[in-house]
Amino acid sequence: MIEVLKKQWFVVLIALIFTSFAIYYIYDTNKGKLPGKSIDGKDVVATIGEQTITADDLYEGLDKTMSGSVASVYFSRYVADQSVETTDALKEEAKTNAEGYRSYVEQTYGTATDDMIAASLKQLNFDSLEDYFLIEAKKTKLYQDYYDKHLEELFQPLCEEKNGRVLSHILIKMDDAENPTEEELAKIEKVDAALAEGEDFGDVAEKYSDDSSASNSGLLGYSDDDTSYVTAFKETAATLKKGEVSDWVKVTSTNYSGWHKILCVEDSYEGIIENKDVKESIYSAIESANSTIRSEIIWKAGKKLDISFADKELKAALLEALGLDE
Repeated sequence: MIEVLKKQWFVVLIALIFTSFAIYYIYDTNKGKLPGKSIDGKDVVATIGEQTITADDLYEGLDKTMSGSVASVYFSRYVADQSVETTDALKEEAKTNAEGYRSYVEQTYGTATDDMIAASLKQLNFDSLEDYFLIEAKKTKLYQDYYDKHLEELFQPLCEEKNGRVLSHILIKMDDAENPTEEELAKIEKVDAALAEGEDFGDVAEKYSDDSSASNSGLLGYSDDDTSYVTAFKETAATLKKGEVSDWVKVTSTNYSGWHKILCVEDSYEGIIENKDVKESIYSAIESANSTIRSEIIWKAGKKLDISFADKELKAALLEALGLDE
């Protein structure tokens, strides 16, 4: 079963890196053309609280022909930065993610890593990877704090209507799920024997499961009717009550072939939200069910910062890019 990445921060950065080159081209060919109020010779496009945002700050002089999509990036940055306190924990998270990203880039670009990162950060108007990831950490905290405060509104209906539950599993991979080898059957028997003797499901998963979730006691997190599991797995899981373990489920797909043993860890809204190990998958479910939820949170947080726009067209373009109607 394919592991779903909880935090694809490097994908986000790569996407911004590539779009930033287009942004720079627009700036280079259109700088100096932004009319309106100015301070110290710089055009003012918006204010957030007491902070003035000039065209240079917002998008390095980007012409308004592309202002909506780019402004949304910078708008989100400013709102998150001012709405969330910079803590030691967030700075440590940013440092860890920056180190992880640098290591990731080095695998592809080798000795060109420093130049590649420096050029990308310049286009994104960040001084360092740590600064970039600090803003991303602040955004994540802003979103997740909102989700935690509105679980009853955002998550409870979703959970109850879509048969939500927390699942763990054990996967024994096979060349052919319909015709297991003696070695594969021997592994199946070891799992059955361990469970029959009362061994903890998570411990058995760590010993025998061939899925990456084995390192986390087989935990898959929150799932519901919309989760993209293979049909046989999903249908079986949907019938289980809390604490129940399924018979072996045979799966043959384009990705893998094997047998699953499934445990229903929780099957009620109350039990699910109390399970700290599945917080991330709850957040993902909320976001999957509402494609504009992050934009809504940013916009609401922005309103609390006393935002005003000097340019109505920019505001309209920003709202359009965020997918919102004021």
